[in-house]
Amino acid sequence: MNVSKVLLSIWLLLGECNADDPLVTCIADQYKTNRQEHDKVARFWTKRFAMPKEPKDSKKPKDPSEPKEMTGPNDPEQKKNNREPT
Repeated sequence: MNVSKVLLSIWLLLGECNADDPLVTCIADQYKTNRQEHDKVARFWTKRFAMPKEPKDSKKPKDPSEPKEMTGPNDPEQKKNNREPT
């Protein structure tokens, strides 16, 4: 067996999994009995963990409840707000 055969086997498994020899039985059962729900769940997990996240400098307005990236004594905003009166 060479590398190209291994890659071809992986590619074929990604296209159509072998639900008769599963790693996770409950997922294989769902695949066999309710393919539409299985695919919906798979899309959810793919979007959550296998898709790139938005860049931090995107034009989307920031949510004020989100924590700031820079916090602590060197944060310029923190220094400005915590200035002692003169």
